[in-house]
This record gives sequence, C-alpha cells and structure tokens, in this order.
Amino acid sequence: MSENGRYRIPNDNPFAAIDGARKEIWAYGLRNPHRLAWDPNPAHAGAPTLLAFNIGLATWETVDVIHKGANYGYPLREGTQAMSPENGMGSLPADDRLPVHVSDTVTHGTVTPTYPVVEYPHSRDGGGDAIAGGFVYRGTLVPALRDKLVFGDITTGRIWYANGADVLAADDGNPATVAPIAEIDADLRRLTETAFRARGGRGDEIPGMGAVAGRGRVDLRFAEDNDGELYLLTKSDGMIRKVIGARVETASTPAATAAGPAPARDVARQPGVPARNPVAATPASIAAGKRAYDANCAACHGNAAQGAVRAGLAISIIEEQGGRQPPDLTDAEWDHGSSDGDIFSVIARGLPPTMMTGFEGRLADQDIWNVVNYLRSLRQGR
Repeated sequence: MSENGRYRIPNDNPFAAIDGARKEIWAYGLRNPHRLAWDPNPAHAGAPTLLAFNIGLATWETVDVIHKGANYGYPLREGTQAMSPENGMGSLPADDRLPVHVSDTVTHGTVTPTYPVVEYPHSRDGGGDAIAGGFVYRGTLVPALRDKLVFGDITTGRIWYANGADVLAADDGNPATVAPIAEIDADLRRLTETAFRARGGRGDEIPGMGAVAGRGRVDLRFAEDNDGELYLLTKSDGMIRKVIGARVETASTPAATAAGPAPARDVARQPGVPARNPVAATPASIAAGKRAYDANCAACHGNAAQGAVRAGLAISIIEEQGGRQPPDLTDAEWDHGSSDGDIFSVIARGLPPTMMTGFEGRLADQDIWNVVNYLRSLRQGR
C-alpha cells in the first residue's frame, strides 16, 4: 500500500524492494518530462512505446524512450553531454556510470544513464527554448507524416519530425545515436501573430519572451484525436488548428539534424578570454550592447538590467536556481567575478545549473563585449 493508504504499488516496481527509496518511482533522472505520449505502434502490438518530452536547463531539449528503472542522468547529464556547476557542459566519460542516489547521502550501486533518442539545442540556428511535446502520427489525412514523430518547441513554434523507425533505432544505449530530425515549414509564428491581431490582441508582438524566441512566444502544444489526427494549440492567439495536409518539398535542402555534443567548457573564465575588454566603450558600442541586451537579456533581467524583482517580471523559479531571481546587474555586486572577462564568460557560457543559459554561438564575441560595455555604462550612471 502507499503511505497514505489510497493506492497500491506493484510489487515488481524497480525500487519496491530498496530500503529508503520511493517505491512508486518507475524511471528517474529527467528534469521536466513536460509531456508524455504513448505510441501504440501496430507493428508491435501489446508493447506500446512511452515517450517523454523533456525540457532541459542549459543546452538541450530531448525526447526519451521510458524504460522501467532507467536513469536519464539529470542533473549530471543533459542531452548527450555531461553537466556540472563546476565545468558547465562537457563530453561524456568513456565509462559513463552514475551512482544510484536513494537519498542525498545513501547510494545503491551505479548505473549507466539512458540517453535521448532525439535532441535539439538552445540555438537560433535550428533550435529553441523548450520542447512542447508531440506524437507519432497514426492518422490518415496526411500520408506524408505517417509513422513520423512530430514534435515542436513551445516558444518559437518550430515543428520537426523524425522517422519513427529512427527513433526506435536510437534507443540502443549509445549516446552517439540520435534520430535525424527535419524541420516542417508550418509558418506557425506568422499564423499566430496574424490571428493574435485579428482577434483583438494589442501590442507590436505576441505576448511573452524567450531566450531563443526573442520577443513573442507562440506557446505551442500538440494534441491528437481518436483517429490519430494531429492538432496544434497556440496559446498566444487562443487557436486550435487541425493538421489536414502537407506538401513534400522537392527542392534539395539538407535535413536539420540534432547537433552533436559540444566541446567541454568551463563556467569560469577560459584561457584566451582577456580580462580586459578589447572593444572600446564608445557610444556606438554601448548602443549596440543595449540592442543585444534588449533582444536577449531583458526578458529575465529587466528592461534596464534592474533584475527580475525590481522589474516586476514573472520568472519561473526552478529548484536548481535555489530560490533566486535573475539578479540586478546595475548594483555593486558581481556574483561570478567582476572583470570584463568574467562577465564575458558568464554571458558566453552560462551558469548551469541555474536559469542563466550561455549565448556562445548565438551572439558574436563582439556583441557580447558590447553588452559588457552597456552593463558597465549602467553601473557608472548610478
């Protein structure tokens, strides 16, 4: 029986016989399995596949096949990379083993993590902010999508597919094996913006912001009906759209694929990053820094870098953040080093496991130095 006596726990659950463990746990090591979907594959009658669409913290959004007793690595793994507060995102060790933590102090052996079958990065070049969920399409209206896993990103509204056979093949225990993905040109952001205005929405943009999406969140979710047909729900314009057709592009364009693991990088300032800013703090640099800040940083730190609390922003507080809001960047306190190089490194590489994501690869080095100059100008003006 459960502790409250209101339900029963199967005796063969993976942790039912381990002292101190929660007997209800089926699988673990997932940061935020935001949506779950069963795929009742007709080719495997009686053995449906359970898919978790897992929102990452620092770098990767993933799809995972859920298995009894499996450990998906978080917070020591994200996507197909290692993750730690000391070293940021890095390569996996050759012999990848993790302790099975029954509690903060008690372990029960070790386990090899189970790796994602699909992943995409926090990147403007083919990525997004947070995975929305999806389904393996089993309907009849859109033959081009048959047997494909269709999924998308909440904020950007991007939609991708992966062949169902590739998804199952990637569930092989090898972190190097992920299913190739291709983007579907649904034009969903434009449709959402148009409907938002037509239905009385005010302002220049649809509501919300995201680090990758910038200003305006599509707020995409998926649904399916009893016939396996697919629906797109966009919260920003309050619409539900049924997918009724698809055109297969004949132009030769490379399919977008999940990016491979990035090289290891430390959060602290790296060799080669100068302590002093190589970009002069001219009015032009400060103005360029403000533009980059407004587009990438204001959503969390406020329109004048005053911090989420003073800006009145509703920022989700995650456990990894330790209850802290994105800080004031105009006061006299620097939490992670006060040199220009330290500030550059935090912006470029992020601060896992906090909400501070890295902008390396999304912003050019010159733009990051311009942001440093802009932040310095705000402190000088106080």
